[in-house]
Amino acid sequence: MLAPLLDKMVTRTISNRFTASEALQFFEDLLPDTLVPSDALTEHYEQCDRWKDLLAEFIQRWSAYREPPVPRTTMWLRKISRWGTGYQ
Repeated sequence: MLAPLLDKMVTRTISNRFTASEALQFFEDLLPDTLVPSDALTEHYEQCDRWKDLLAEFIQRWSAYREPPVPRTTMWLRKISRWGTGYQ
């Protein structure tokens, strides 16, 4: 149930990111009551859905913290930049 915290820490919109002190305050104030054991993430943070197994009520309550999917244009540009001539 760390999805809201993680999404606000890694959002691509830098102005919306938690500062370290905001993240700590959020964690200490709101999440300890809702934490449950979960499997460690094995995927890259942009590719996994941290919200998929959470309760609908929890998702609705914390939806403002949810990071939107990576835009297709961004994914396309990242693929191009990995090519040997993509960045030249």
